[in-house]
Amino acid sequence: MNITYDKQTDILSIDLAKGRYNVSRKITDRIIVDVTKQGKVLGFEILDASQTIQSFDPAGLISGLRGNNQSHAVA
Repeated sequence: MNITYDKQTDILSIDLAKGRYNVSRKITDRIIVDVTKQGKVLGFEILDASQTIQSFDPAGLISGLRGNNQSHAVA
């Protein structure tokens, strides 16, 4: 799993698996899911993350992941 947050665009991306996605499905106006031809979810993006996720704290998210050996980045 790879989690990234771009503070300039306010997009939180969560990649669950590697692969080539076939389609990006818009779940809501702010949530997009990338799916393979076989229907496997590769990841998703949360647009306007600071507004979409109540009490969103990018610094807290990243520091919390450090202890779990997850890949992460804040841009």
